[in-house]
Amino acid sequence: MSRDEVYELYRKTIEEDDIPIVSLEDGFAEDDDAGWSLVMEKLGDRLFIIGDDSVTTRDSSIEYAADHNLNNTFLCKANQIGTLSETMLAILVALGKNLDIVVSHRSKSPNDDMEAQIALACFAMGLKAGGGANTERLFKYGSIIKIMALAVKEAQQKAETLTDAEKKAEKLADNLLQELVITDVMGWEEATNAGIPTVGVRVSFGIKNSERFRHFFSFTGSTPLGTSAGTGEAIHLVDSVIFRDQIPKQSYMDLFTETEDGTFRFKKDVTQARIDEKKDKDLSALWREANRYGGKGCLKAARHINTVLAQVFEGKKVADLGSLADIDTVLLEAEKEKAIELGLLSKNAKKEDVIDVMQRKGNLGMNAVLSQSLALARLAGQMEGKDLWEVLRETLVETMAKTIDANGGKKILPDDLQKKVKTVRGKEGWEALVTQLDFRELAQGLQAVNTAKKEDVKLYDLLRAQLPVYEGKTAKTPAKKKTAAKKKTAAKKKAAAE
Repeated sequence: MSRDEVYELYRKTIEEDDIPIVSLEDGFAEDDDAGWSLVMEKLGDRLFIIGDDSVTTRDSSIEYAADHNLNNTFLCKANQIGTLSETMLAILVALGKNLDIVVSHRSKSPNDDMEAQIALACFAMGLKAGGGANTERLFKYGSIIKIMALAVKEAQQKAETLTDAEKKAEKLADNLLQELVITDVMGWEEATNAGIPTVGVRVSFGIKNSERFRHFFSFTGSTPLGTSAGTGEAIHLVDSVIFRDQIPKQSYMDLFTETEDGTFRFKKDVTQARIDEKKDKDLSALWREANRYGGKGCLKAARHINTVLAQVFEGKKVADLGSLADIDTVLLEAEKEKAIELGLLSKNAKKEDVIDVMQRKGNLGMNAVLSQSLALARLAGQMEGKDLWEVLRETLVETMAKTIDANGGKKILPDDLQKKVKTVRGKEGWEALVTQLDFRELAQGLQAVNTAKKEDVKLYDLLRAQLPVYEGKTAKTPAKKKTAAKKKTAAKKKAAAE
């Protein structure tokens, strides 16, 4: 069908057949701007015109689509971009462009409530998690129901002042948490509803060499995968994707085909018999692994968790994890370093090329990185008594406030909101915005920033400046803190001596 014929099918279904359609998702090919513009012009005032494969939860793509009036609703799928912080950037662009937001599951999903937590965090217009027949879908809907029940219970409970004994116990618990470290990072193949695996992660913390308290608390994360994938989507790393350093000998290269991204696949005409002829156990193991689940196994991504990411995070104090952005910055830096190690990225690569590698996650795998991001975000949140949705909402709120403060401040707000915001002694401008404006009012402020900025300035760049996940900072460690403290003491002594 031509573009016009496809549009006419939609129009006839709605207007003549009187089918009560309220949303249209992926209505045209992801690169068919003319088709999207057509349906927005004709039906955008009546339907949610939802961008999915055309935006792939990438902040820059969402901004492009909004600026060219290609959709009025953004379909948020965290595994399309691969960390929670980058998902928050995508949501923030959508809020600043005044788009509706629907948070969506994927067709192949484990029992993880990530989508429900994200939807609640951003006041999404909708949560799309499929029909309620499959347990992994009920798991997501059930998560919202439990949070609602908890909110009702807490609203009915009268707040009481801590006793002296309780204050003492709270202080002891806080002091203990400051000393606990991440003792174990473990990845594995996690089952999904379709039988094709994804990756699961467990992060444990406690006392390193204690038999009783080594796994004092544990937090998990697992990411979905989807059948439909946009070209800009982060890569769910499967075992049929082979890196050069996995190939045992150079003489075996005739068994493989190199792809555009520098990775390899076994050629289609390679057989088990041909592999057996080589009498090489490493080659045989690689062949078996690459063919499990029809090539869709995730052992490689799980190994990246148990080696690369375990090395990055094990031994770090829980107190030193920092914010969600701090965690994801370290994960993205690990992805970059892996790309350099594999020879797929130059050490001196341009910033935009580095960001593209970070967003694609083709080296450690989106399934490894996002699962790790989830588990660590849950851990960091619980240490402050917060659920995942609260951590995510806090990130959204603070980033909106900081972006408003850095781009005009109070004076850029609509008149009614300007009157509402008062100067607060001892607090930075963005902190006053957080305490005096609610989520939707901050979103209005972000929209004001978008309206006031120069045409050649991108909203996603303004947001990245306040949620700097692509800056390549490394995680804070106790060792670095001690070194910094020693330097500070030495400087004081030198000053005193002078």
